[in-house]
Amino acid sequence: MPEDSVSVNDKHINQLGLGYAVSFLNNKLFLKQTGSYSKLENPLHEYFGIITDTAISYQNQAFYSNLYLSNNDTYLERNNKHGAEIATSIKQIKNTDASIRLKYDHHAMDTYHFNTKEDRSERDEYLASLKFSYKITEDLDFTIENQGNYRRLNFEENLSRNNRYYENNFTYQINYKYIFGDYFARLNLLNNSRYFRLNNQSRDSAEKQFTLGGLWTTTLADTLRFEVGNSLLQNFHSGTFNTLDNDRVMTSYTLLLINNFWNNTIKNTFQFFQGQQIYIDKTMSANNHEIQNYHWTPEAELYLNQYFKLYNKYTLRAYYENFIYIDFLNDRFYRNITAEWGIRFLDKYIQVNNQKTGVLYDYFDVYAAFILEHSENAEKLEDIWYKNNSEYIRKYLISMEYYKNNFHLRLMPILYYFQSSIESEVQIDLNMILGDLTLNTSINPIGRQYNKTIWRFNFNLMYNW
Repeated sequence: MPEDSVSVNDKHINQLGLGYAVSFLNNKLFLKQTGSYSKLENPLHEYFGIITDTAISYQNQAFYSNLYLSNNDTYLERNNKHGAEIATSIKQIKNTDASIRLKYDHHAMDTYHFNTKEDRSERDEYLASLKFSYKITEDLDFTIENQGNYRRLNFEENLSRNNRYYENNFTYQINYKYIFGDYFARLNLLNNSRYFRLNNQSRDSAEKQFTLGGLWTTTLADTLRFEVGNSLLQNFHSGTFNTLDNDRVMTSYTLLLINNFWNNTIKNTFQFFQGQQIYIDKTMSANNHEIQNYHWTPEAELYLNQYFKLYNKYTLRAYYENFIYIDFLNDRFYRNITAEWGIRFLDKYIQVNNQKTGVLYDYFDVYAAFILEHSENAEKLEDIWYKNNSEYIRKYLISMEYYKNNFHLRLMPILYYFQSSIESEVQIDLNMILGDLTLNTSINPIGRQYNKTIWRFNFNLMYNW
């Protein structure tokens, strides 16, 4: 492990698996089963187990069903899952689309504290959804969707953590197309209820959201998207906790701008989000705050000739949070900038083939890059910003990728320079198709020293008949 000290939670996992998949009824009915032998090692013990996965599915144009069963009996990893899903859809009957989906999941899992079993949990989840769309005119359509979700979580030992959760969501949306633009109006009605066994607590919420938005496209590459939303959330608590009942109003604005200039050699993406959370009840009004989020990604490319190009890409992110009426919750921000400079060798066949079909069958691609990342966060105290943390990361990488017919190889060594340490990583991927055999292999060592390296290795061999 990269850490100098050994923890009892450190572990080494080896798995050897075998599986098969068969299809019937003209590839409509599928059966897939895998089994693997698992060996788990940590500094104190060694454990063995068997992992099995089985899935049966059926699909045609209007109907889909799936049954699955998964079991892992390895100590410290012990869990089992099973579930079923059924979905059906009706397409374009008198300008109408409709779909129904039902799903059930069961997940049982042991939880451990170090090497000692602490508890066992069982979660059951039921989901049902109905979606109906009607095309009023060629440019105007209406959609209504209802989704219900019920989740039950039980523990063998810590009974106070048992809880129930129910959610029901109605969505109404109108879409309108006009020349280069798509515009919509959406109304969401969301109700959920959560019950805790501890002190017989319960909390009910009702939320109403109304959103207006649009997507305006001038060319295939230039896009402007905007959304304006407003929501009202009401929370109701049981018993003595009803003093926490509150109403919250949230207003949000989202803007996304994508531009491409000079035959896509300069690209620009800008996204802005602003939101306000206002609690009407005085008990919670101290949590009133504003949020601003910025995300800007400019990128430029310079072709030296038909084989080589230089590229430069920046990503700037900023998040600001302003608490309006309270002193002990400090205003804060998080900012991050990532800059990448690189040179890339492009096989001529890539460019020619992309122009003709857009599909690559044979190519060789190499690029080298230097990436610099700086992030910081701070809090505001008495009108002065104090920096809590600042981090610089430098990354050097070389990527080589070769694809010919049914052979694909990728090799990418990476070197990380942190403020107080150096770390290296190598990514190797090999994919081959040999007749009816398909081979997928990946090797990924990462660490600060050779004898303290995390090794990830995956080998997958598939035979089709």
